[in-house]
Amino acid sequence: MGTPVFSLGATSTICQGTGSVTYTATATNNTSLTYSLDATTFAFSCNSIDSGTGAVTYAAGWSGITTITVSAAGCNGSTSATHTVTITPKVETPTAITIASGIEPLCQLPNGTTTTTYASTASNSTSFNWSLSNVLAGSIDASTGVMTWANGFSGTVNIQVTANGCNGPTSPTVIRTVIVNPNNTVGAASSTPTLCINTALTAITIATTTATGIANDGVSEANGLPSGVSATWALNTITISGTPTVSGIFNYSIPLTGGCGSINATGTITVEDPLVAAGIISGSASVCQGQNGVAYSVPAIANATGYNWAFPSGAFIASGANTNSITLDFFYNCAFR
Repeated sequence: MGTPVFSLGATSTICQGTGSVTYTATATNNTSLTYSLDATTFAFSCNSIDSGTGAVTYAAGWSGITTITVSAAGCNGSTSATHTVTITPKVETPTAITIASGIEPLCQLPNGTTTTTYASTASNSTSFNWSLSNVLAGSIDASTGVMTWANGFSGTVNIQVTANGCNGPTSPTVIRTVIVNPNNTVGAASSTPTLCINTALTAITIATTTATGIANDGVSEANGLPSGVSATWALNTITISGTPTVSGIFNYSIPLTGGCGSINATGTITVEDPLVAAGIISGSASVCQGQNGVAYSVPAIANATGYNWAFPSGAFIASGANTNSITLDFFYNCAFR
């Protein structure tokens, strides 16, 4: 009678939770074959073997080394052989994803060089599979978890990982959700007014996004505004209002607060002093009929935008209309004496 030989050879490897496997052996001139398990395997709850067929049922929680023995009976007594099975523990679900190195951005990035190395562990794993839910966010190394963020990205992306190993890759996928907020933005001022001192300003509005406020909200004369004028923020809108009590050209710059990035709302308000009465007119009080190019002027008036002249019928402005210095031409029928 020959020594039994297992069809799978002397050794094999399976994953934990495989269920049932039949280990078949043959031996020449045998009258019977009997299969058995080692004592440790047999003692583990729910492990069993069919002694006649070699069919082994493994408990779901069993891992380690199992030895199957086959005994052949026949002439001249009995012989036996063993088959050793390594039951590899199944890979477990990865732990929550953490940051191993680098930074995870909260705000929109100005360049494409920021990296974040993500990490996870899983019992009995042999490797990991990293992926992204949103390719616009950048790229991630599928095996190392090193994430390179895309320039200018804002939005939501899921960092995803599964583990490889026995019965892997794992399911469900473990996810870490990252929200990258867009940078604040500010629009143009609704107007660039010029007004007189102590005159109520028609409100200027400026649209913003993602900010939560402005510096010096409601403070008169702050951020380059004239005294008596202030800026407030509500519902993504800056409103500039008030009554200026000083004159000048005011180039304001209002920093947005909250949100991401650094940006200011800018504009210009021009406040003018009230006009004063025109001074004494310089020029000839007596002219000849038909005389041309007679000059008249008044001192320049601060903040004046034009000058209105009155003169006798029959005369007309030859040059300098709407300025503080004119020349008149007189027709022959003009009387100015």
